[in-house]
Amino acid sequence: MTGLNSGEQVTGSKGEPLRTGEMALEDKFNVNLNQNLWGLVAAFLALGSAEHWGLKWLFWLSLAVSIGLSISVLVTFGFYTVNYCKKKL
Repeated sequence: MTGLNSGEQVTGSKGEPLRTGEMALEDKFNVNLNQNLWGLVAAFLALGSAEHWGLKWLFWLSLAVSIGLSISVLVTFGFYTVNYCKKKL
């Protein structure tokens, strides 16, 4: 059996030893592309709903969120692409 109860030392993503209950910094900010895309879908749905029912406050809020998430998707996709190309070489 492996894990915290087996007495094995827990390591972070770079192999450094971690104390129990501690997470590596890279693991805390590990953003999955799917999370960004689902957030973007929700923001676009809110944007469409705001236009349909004429809700100005929801329109501006969802527009700001959708712009932020679009940038996040592009940055995440860019890092995935660079990482993929580095591994291929």
